Amino acid sequence: MHECHFEPKPMPSAGPVQFLRGFVCTFNNTCHERVPPETSAIYKEALLTRLLDDVGAVLELRVNRSTARSVRHFATDLASLRELGLRLWAGQAELRGSISLGDVITNKTAYHALLKEFGIGNGRWARTQLLAASVPLAQLPEIVNRLGLLLALPGADGLLCDSGFFSDLLRSPAEATTSAMVREICALPVADQQALLGRLIALVERRRVLRLLGRVVRQSGGGSLRPDDWLAVLRLGRQVSEDLRELDTFSRLLEHVSELTEAVNLDEPESTLNVTGEPMNISQPMMLAMRFQGAVCGVDYARMAMPSGRQRRLAPINAIKDKMDEMPEQEFSNDTSISDECNELFHSLDSNWMTKFFWRTVKPFVRAMIVKSIVYEKEQRLKEVMRILGLSNGVHWLGWFLTSFSSMVVSDVLLTIVLVYGKVLENSDPFIVFLFLLCFTMATITLSFLLSTLFSKANLAAAAGGILYFISYLPYPFLIIWDEHLDYLHKLLGSLLSNVAFGFGCSYFAHYEERGVGIQWSTIDKSPIVGDEFSLLQSMFVLLLDSFLYGLLTWYIEAVFPGQFGIPRPWFFPFMRSYWCGVEPHTMPDKEAVPLTDSMGNDKFEAEPTNLPLGVAVQHLRKVYANGKVAVEDMSLNFYEGQITSFLGHNGAGKTTTISILIGLFPPTKGTAKIYNFDIRTEMDQIRQSLGICPQHNTLFDELTVAEHIWFYARLKGRLPAEVDEESDRMIEDLGLPHKRDELSKNLSGGMQRKLSIAVAFVGGSRTVILDEPTSGVDPYSRRSIWELLMKYKSGRTIILTTHFMDEADILGDRIAIIAQGQLQCCGSSLFLKSNFGSGYYLTLARFQESQRLAERLERLLEALDDNLTRLGITSYGLSDTSLEEIFLRLADDGSRLSERVLSQQISSIT
Repeated sequence: MHECHFEPKPMPSAGPVQFLRGFVCTFNNTCHERVPPETSAIYKEALLTRLLDDVGAVLELRVNRSTARSVRHFATDLASLRELGLRLWAGQAELRGSISLGDVITNKTAYHALLKEFGIGNGRWARTQLLAASVPLAQLPEIVNRLGLLLALPGADGLLCDSGFFSDLLRSPAEATTSAMVREICALPVADQQALLGRLIALVERRRVLRLLGRVVRQSGGGSLRPDDWLAVLRLGRQVSEDLRELDTFSRLLEHVSELTEAVNLDEPESTLNVTGEPMNISQPMMLAMRFQGAVCGVDYARMAMPSGRQRRLAPINAIKDKMDEMPEQEFSNDTSISDECNELFHSLDSNWMTKFFWRTVKPFVRAMIVKSIVYEKEQRLKEVMRILGLSNGVHWLGWFLTSFSSMVVSDVLLTIVLVYGKVLENSDPFIVFLFLLCFTMATITLSFLLSTLFSKANLAAAAGGILYFISYLPYPFLIIWDEHLDYLHKLLGSLLSNVAFGFGCSYFAHYEERGVGIQWSTIDKSPIVGDEFSLLQSMFVLLLDSFLYGLLTWYIEAVFPGQFGIPRPWFFPFMRSYWCGVEPHTMPDKEAVPLTDSMGNDKFEAEPTNLPLGVAVQHLRKVYANGKVAVEDMSLNFYEGQITSFLGHNGAGKTTTISILIGLFPPTKGTAKIYNFDIRTEMDQIRQSLGICPQHNTLFDELTVAEHIWFYARLKGRLPAEVDEESDRMIEDLGLPHKRDELSKNLSGGMQRKLSIAVAFVGGSRTVILDEPTSGVDPYSRRSIWELLMKYKSGRTIILTTHFMDEADILGDRIAIIAQGQLQCCGSSLFLKSNFGSGYYLTLARFQESQRLAERLERLLEALDDNLTRLGITSYGLSDTSLEEIFLRLADDGSRLSERVLSQQISSIT
C-alpha cells in the first residue's frame, strides 16, 4: 500500500481564484504515488481562459459610452415595466387603448401582396379591414388566460380557430369581412399558417412597436420609455451574438455543453478507458464531474480514472476511516488527469475584472465578515441616517439577512456536492444534507447579528467576533466524550449554542455512514445510538430555535443598548403598553405656531412672517438627560417654508439635542414639535417621508457612485424610477458633478463628498431639510457653490442650518435664532439683530502718519476727514456695522452669566 499525495487545496483566504481552482480542478481528490508537481507555476491556455479574453475583446470593441448609457436606460425601462406589471397583476392599474396591425406595419404594399399570395381576402378593401382591426388592451389579461388554456389542450392549432378565439379578440367596423378573412387563414395548412405568420412578423417595424409600447405604458401610468435606447441595445445584442458565433472558443464551449447534456441523459453508468486501455465503468455523477472538469480545466476526462496502486479511501471521519481499512483492496489505474490548462484558466480569472467584481461582492460573507460589515455600517453612522430617512429596523435586518443568506446558500450547495459526491457522505440523502447545512446557515447569520450588537468598532468586531464564534464551539468536544451519559435535556441545553448543535448533527451523519446506510428520510428522526432520544431532526429543529433566539436577543439588546446613536429603552420595554400601542399625544393648545413673544421680550424677537406657511413649530420643548442635565429648557421656535433659518449656538448650547429631537433620535422630556402638522412623538414615520438630513460628518457608502447614492435615498423615500432619473440628472447638474456621476464616493474629494451629502438631504421630495454645518472642511470655492445650491433649493422647503461661520449665517439666513444654555436668546433677521444688539459703528482709517485724536461727534469728524484727506495723509477710510459674530458672542456670554446667577441663587436658597 503506497502513500497518497494530493494536490494542494487553497483556503478562501488565499483569494477567490485560488480557492475556486482548488475546488474545481482537484474535485476528484486524486491520490498520487509521488508528490505532484507545483501546478501554480505552470500556466497554459485553457478553453474558458481564451473565451473570456475573446468576450472581453468583443465587448471592448462594441461597447462605448453611448451604448453603456443605452443599456442603463434599457434596464431602467425594464424596471418600470416590471412595476407596471405588478400593478396590473394587483388590479391597481389597467391598460388603456388598443393596438392594430396598421400601427406596426407601414409597408402596406408588401402586406397586400403577401395576403394575396396566400389567397386571403376578397380584394384590397377587405385586406385593409383586417389591417385596421384592433385588439383592446384592457382585455389582454383575459386573452392571455384563454390562450394559455387553449394551448394546453391537444390539437391547440385547431382549437384556436374553432373556439372563435380570433373572432372574439378582434374589433373591426366590418366584422363580417374580418371574420371571413380569419376563417380563410384558419383554413390554410399549418405549414402555410406558420409561413404567413413569420412573413407578417418580418413586416413589423421595431421602432413603431417600441413607440407604441411606450405610448401604452405612458397612458397606463408607467412612465416614459426610450425607444432609441431599446433599438441601440437590440443592435448591440445582435452584433455581440454575431461576433460570438464567429469565435472558435465559443463553438468549442457549445460542444462541451452538448456533451454535458448528453451525459445528463444517460441512464446507465458510462464505460470509458483508462490510460492502459482497460474499460472502466464510472457512475453518472462522477462522469458529469469529469466532463465538467474537461470543459473548465482542460482536463482529458477520457483519461480520468481511479488512481493506480493499492489505494484505500481516505475519510475525514475516523470511524469511517477505520471501517474502510477493513474493506478488500481493489486494483486501480494511475490518474494523470490534472492538466496545466486548469492553472492557466484560474491565472486568467485572477486578473479579470469580472471575477474581481464578484469577489468584492461576496468577500464579506465568504470570509465570515458579516459581523464586521454590519458594525462598519453602524460605525460610519450609515444606519442612523437610513433610519432617519425612513428605513425601519425590521427592513434593515431583513435586508442583511437576505444578502447574507443568498451568498451563503451557494456555499451550502457546493458543500453538499463535495460531501455527497466526494464520497464523504455518499450514502446519505443529498437533500437532507443540504437542509441540515441550511439550518446551520440561518443560525450562523443570526448569531452574527447578535455579535454585531456588542461592538461599535468594525475592526474590533471582526477580531473579537471570530474569537467568540470559535469559543461557542469549545463545549462540543467535551460533550461528545460523554455522549453516552448525556440525556435529552443535557443535549438540548448544549445545543443552544449553534456550533454544538451542528456538531451533534455531524456526529449522527458519521454514525449512519459508519453503518453504510447514511441518513435517509426514514431514519432522520432516529438516533443510531441505543437509548439516545436525540436525533438529526432534533438538531435541525434546535438550529432553527437558535436562529429565533439569536434574533430575539438581537432585537432586545439593540433596543436597550443602541450604542452611541439612538434612544435606549428601559430593560422592561417589552412589557410596556406604549411600545406596542404607541404613545398617546399630550394635551396641548390647538395652535400650530406658538408666538415667540408670549414669554419673551419683544426687543429680542422680531415679528414673524404672516405670508409664509409654517414648516416646523417647536412648542415649549424641554429635554432632561438621565443624569439630570438640562439640555433644552422651554424652547418655542418657528421655522417657515421658503426660508433658511440659521440656528446658532456655542458647543453644548443645545443645538444638537434640539436637532436630534426633531429627527427622532431623542424623545422630548416635555413639549413637542410639529413638522408640517405631524407630531414628532406619534407621527415620526410620516415625517421621515419628507425629511432630509445632512449630518456634520459625511455618511456615504464607499462602494456606491454619486448617481447610485441619489437613486438609493430617493427610492428609500418612495420615489418612482422615472422621477428618480429626472431628479438625479437635475441634482448632479446643479452640484457641478456631471463628470463624477459614475465615480465611487470614496474616490471623491472632501468638498465633493460634502456636496453629495447635501444632495442626499434634498432628494426624494424633502420638504424639511436640516443641515448640520454643511460647509465644514470645505474650500472657499466649494463653499460658495454650496451657498448657491441652498439658495436655489430653499423655495418650497423649510431649511434649518447650523454653522460656526458667522458670515455664512449672515448671508444665507433669512432668520437667525441664537441659543445659549438650552434657552432661546433671540430670533430675527440679520438687520433686526444688528439694530437691536449692535454696539454702533467701527471707524477704520489708513494714513501715512500717526493718527490724530478723533472728534467726539462722528458727523463733524467725517466732514473734516473729507476736507483734509491730503493734508492728513489719509488714503482711504471705511465705516462698518457691528458684526453678527460679536452679537453671537455677547448673547452667548449673557446666557452663560444668566445661568451662573440662577445657579448661585439656588445654592444660596439651599444653604
